Amino acid sequence: MGSESLDLGMRFLPSNPAGSQLGYGWGEKKLNSSHIVEFQLWQMNTKQESTLLFDNISVIGDPNTDLSYMDDLVDGYGQYTALDWESKVHTDRDFLADKEQEAAALAGFKPLETSKYGGWLNGPKLEATGHFRVAKHEGKWTLVDPEGYLFFSNGLDIVRLDDMNTWISGRENMFTELPSKDGELGEHYRYTTIVGAPPLGQTEGWLFNHYQANLERKYGKDYVNAWKDISVNRFKSWGFNSLGNWSDPTLFFGKGDEHGIAYVTNGWTHWGQHATIPSGGGWAPVADPFDPAFKASVNDMLDEQILAYGVEDDKYMIGVYIDNEIAWGNPANTGSKYTLISNIMGMDSSAKSSYAKRTMIDHLKAVYKNKIESLNSQWGTNFSSFDALGKPYQPAELSEGMLPDYSAMLSLLADEYFRIVDQAVSAKLPDTLYLGSRFAEWGTSEEVQKAAAKYVDVISFNVYKEDVEGENWMHLEELDMPAIIGEFSFASDDRGMFGTGPNADTSAVNQENRGEKYVHYMETVLNNPYFVGAHWFQYVDQPLLGRAWDGENYNLGFVDVADVPYEEMASAAKDVHARAYDIRFLGKGTGTGGGQPGKEWLMSFESNEDLSIVTAYKTAAVQYGASGATDGERAMKVSV
Repeated sequence: MGSESLDLGMRFLPSNPAGSQLGYGWGEKKLNSSHIVEFQLWQMNTKQESTLLFDNISVIGDPNTDLSYMDDLVDGYGQYTALDWESKVHTDRDFLADKEQEAAALAGFKPLETSKYGGWLNGPKLEATGHFRVAKHEGKWTLVDPEGYLFFSNGLDIVRLDDMNTWISGRENMFTELPSKDGELGEHYRYTTIVGAPPLGQTEGWLFNHYQANLERKYGKDYVNAWKDISVNRFKSWGFNSLGNWSDPTLFFGKGDEHGIAYVTNGWTHWGQHATIPSGGGWAPVADPFDPAFKASVNDMLDEQILAYGVEDDKYMIGVYIDNEIAWGNPANTGSKYTLISNIMGMDSSAKSSYAKRTMIDHLKAVYKNKIESLNSQWGTNFSSFDALGKPYQPAELSEGMLPDYSAMLSLLADEYFRIVDQAVSAKLPDTLYLGSRFAEWGTSEEVQKAAAKYVDVISFNVYKEDVEGENWMHLEELDMPAIIGEFSFASDDRGMFGTGPNADTSAVNQENRGEKYVHYMETVLNNPYFVGAHWFQYVDQPLLGRAWDGENYNLGFVDVADVPYEEMASAAKDVHARAYDIRFLGKGTGTGGGQPGKEWLMSFESNEDLSIVTAYKTAAVQYGASGATDGERAMKVSV
């Protein structure tokens, strides 16, 4: 994936008959081919043997100068035009057939034997408190449902319709047909001036929601309610007992009795009117919890984003996430780990909005007993006073002597954030589990996790890996508290999608392999004594040409853009969910899940004497999706 893909509004591009430019590079893009003596391809995090076949290896010129291959990529239903597959929708009549077939299947499914709330009916019954809580049972952390039954939460994220828009403006050539804005499906257009990462440098434009339009074709004008009902029925038939993060609050929050399925709620603090701290690297700024306005913002957020939907008396509500993947700092190296603190120290403490900087100066004064000489000796600096340190200060590198203080300041920052949020949640939603902020590996450190552990009821992580084994960055043993996976997924390109997920670990060979990977991941979560649940990201595939606000276009769904379930995923979910409580609490029923099968990969290189190239690399584990490949093989042409 190069920068060109994001320029066009999508993370992954379709295969180009001329070849694909991979990776990133620098320089003048000119190279004498006689100077190329070797190249490397590698697989990351492999856990079993695989076979790579190389054939006709050479290099070609830049294949991406002609973008005509981007014409007519998407049909009227939002599907890829260059591939066909058995469940692909070709006419509106297919929707009726799919609807009738699925209705018959759902009418005959036998639900799992669970408690009213989805707990382990045949297991031990603990104290019933009338709300979800956590407990440690026989050495394993677990959720406990309102009736006292042990509960392991499995669910799907993004059960909503408004995240499925894709950019139309400037990309009209990529669509074979689009409905009239004034016609029956015109309501599925939206004009936006809220721009995240739009294609072609646009600052505003038209979006279209193919998934929503397909639902109207399938279920009629009352498609929202029909979709809501059939979705819940699907989840139950697939063995899911929860709705994950970002479910539509208007359809699900406060309505547990109506749907009979547990759910989590969520809120965002960054919408509030309070100071923020730049996080760098293109990530959203982080709330400054030392701003007195932050506390009011958190209370307002709970009122407006959660309590407004009547959740406080809903026994089906498991708990609440606040924020998501906050960029606390990447622990990969010292500089990135303390980015937030470096940015705070780069503020001017005299500025009104520099609440965090003033707090850190006060902290350092206390540590060094108001003696700037002591700080200078520790840091290797020569500040004349703490007032001088109050001026913007961002050294190119942190000295060894600075690290203990930067670590302590990061702990102080995280502690204040989680303390204030916990205080507000406890006051406004008593007896509700605070599920944390869903840490990502690139955005958390031991200091932050330890601070969170003092306040959250369940610590949450988004883990896009093959499984959760060996992921020591989560510090689970040291924290010894309940944890939950907020996001994970696997993706393939075998049914008309371009994107195979955010990294090599999320790539699958085909839909069957996606299901195998789902089972394997869930088994490792169930066998881990700290995890109390895992939620898959997400219910529906992302738009083929990228979701409007950031271009993600991955095959992450349990259903596709035409609202057709992936049967391989449904079968895999049924399998592992039926065994979940036996795996978790009885230590049996594991071992049917698979990882990456021993597929052979064909990489074909074509020659071209006149090279204008970019140095490139690509992990061999990623699926390449070039046209002409058959039966699991993927041909790759690469300019290197």
